[in-house]
Amino acid sequence: MPFAPRLSAIAPRTLSPRWRAASAVLIGLAIAAASPAAEGQSPDEIKIARQTALEGLSAYKAKEYVKAIEAFEQARALYPSAQILRMTGYSYLALEKWEKAIDAMEGALDSKIGPLSEADRKDVKDQLKLALAHYGLIGITTKVDGAKLSVDGAEPKPLPLAAPLRLPEGRHTFAVHADGRIDATKDLDVAGGSTVDLVLDPEEKVEKKAAPPPPPPPKPEPKAPESKSSPTLRMIGFVGVGLGVAAGAGAVLAAVSGARLRSNVASDIDVHRAHFGEGCERGDFRLCAYDRELINHDADRADGLRNASIGLAIGAAVAGGGGLALILLNPPAKSATSPRDDARPDAATAPRPRLACSFAGAPGLFCAGSF
Repeated sequence: MPFAPRLSAIAPRTLSPRWRAASAVLIGLAIAAASPAAEGQSPDEIKIARQTALEGLSAYKAKEYVKAIEAFEQARALYPSAQILRMTGYSYLALEKWEKAIDAMEGALDSKIGPLSEADRKDVKDQLKLALAHYGLIGITTKVDGAKLSVDGAEPKPLPLAAPLRLPEGRHTFAVHADGRIDATKDLDVAGGSTVDLVLDPEEKVEKKAAPPPPPPPKPEPKAPESKSSPTLRMIGFVGVGLGVAAGAGAVLAAVSGARLRSNVASDIDVHRAHFGEGCERGDFRLCAYDRELINHDADRADGLRNASIGLAIGAAVAGGGGLALILLNPPAKSATSPRDDARPDAATAPRPRLACSFAGAPGLFCAGSF
């Protein structure tokens, strides 16, 4: 049986001077000595793995942990010995990547290729506790058969669990599902290093009986048809007709006044031309200019009255037509019943005359009653 040299205990962040001097030689010897235990690795692969692991060890000593992880992972792929897994876990531990550090160090404890010595196993277990301090163990149980557990919305797993869940510290959501039942859920703040047992039993669904349908509402008594006529719109219609009539009268008045004024302007032009000529070549020029200005002013007034009559006529048509439409669309409302009809008693409930007659003891007929 080949002798497997051991490495001295290594803390993830501190290395003793003796370790710094001998670690490179010892890890190389460990890989070479453990080579007979490997299966399927060629001597060249083991040599490459040893060289890569030595590079990773140099980077680890220089606190270049990312570079060290890259080298150890390459060596691990070729030759997953316990020492390489151990150093991979220590490098992840130095970067506080707890989950990967745990996986690598547990792999080092379980590895059959160049297994660790007792002293190295003890050191790995001590370092493993540092990473596990950031995880909690959660046990989930239920009394419901066929239930499944989902953690943080992940794929459900059948219950019971083979082992408690190891979860990183922080808040987690647990949900236990069973067919035909209401999911049992629990939010829990997991503390590092804690152990918690939860019992989650999905409750049975209670089928609610359908409430009997409410009785149908009483049928409303028939109401007399309401008139769709609007007294307000009818009144607006009368106002519109009145405005239309007024505007029409104004249009007629403006048209007559304008026509009369235009006739006067035509007469004034003839007189002006006879007295002063076409270009004021006769008579006083200032009087001619003043007379022309007066004639033009009257002509402007005649045009204004004409335009006003047109506008009033249009307004009269719009107001009168709209008002007439409102009047026709809103006829006066008719009363559904007349006072006389309300005061008239119903024939079925009106009192009827009553009369009862009998023979009295004395001769004759005796009658009594009401009408």
